[in-house]
Amino acid sequence: MIVLVVLGVALVVFGGLVLLKFPDRPGGRIGWRGFEVSSVGAGFPLIAIGVAVAVLGALRTSTTQTPTQSANAPSSPPSVLGSGAGPSCFGQYLADIPPNRVAKVESGALDKPIVPAGERQDGRLGIEFMEDRQPLGAMRVDFIATDMIFRVESIVDVHCQAITTYQNITRPGAPPAIVENHDILRVSWGKKNYDVRLGANSDITVRFTLGPSP
Repeated sequence: MIVLVVLGVALVVFGGLVLLKFPDRPGGRIGWRGFEVSSVGAGFPLIAIGVAVAVLGALRTSTTQTPTQSANAPSSPPSVLGSGAGPSCFGQYLADIPPNRVAKVESGALDKPIVPAGERQDGRLGIEFMEDRQPLGAMRVDFIATDMIFRVESIVDVHCQAITTYQNITRPGAPPAIVENHDILRVSWGKKNYDVRLGANSDITVRFTLGPSP
């Protein structure tokens, strides 16, 4: 602390004056944690105490200033992970769906299996859509095997924000969230249209292709 530094300097000055004016006055001993200072002059112990106090004050001053400097230092640039971290939010978005029922599909893929033949088909599915290995969006679907219907629970963009404007182009008059086997959904991600076709035969597949320009 500054006060200790000032006090230490004052003791050094005072000890110097005592040493000059009273050189014959006997000194003494000062000991602390095994360190001992002794002198024949009365001013030397005061000088020793002053130096110790000044050093202690300087150390405390630097310690207390460090947090302030850190607080005033410019913050590091914000992470850009959020803008390109589709897979990160997709993980939370699809967290309650078993991993073996979640598929990643690249634009241009034709009938990629989501659930292989021989495994239980009925139930929820998750699909992550990619283009040039970059995330576009994701979809949650509940497949009702008894009626061969895919019920779209939700569709999101790369930031996991809901997309509500999509259409069933196979059956234009049908509710878009009710997708019959091999119906094609048209979804806009970014500035492009994409066609998603879900199919169920011996396995469940997804076809993901680029649609016509908006």
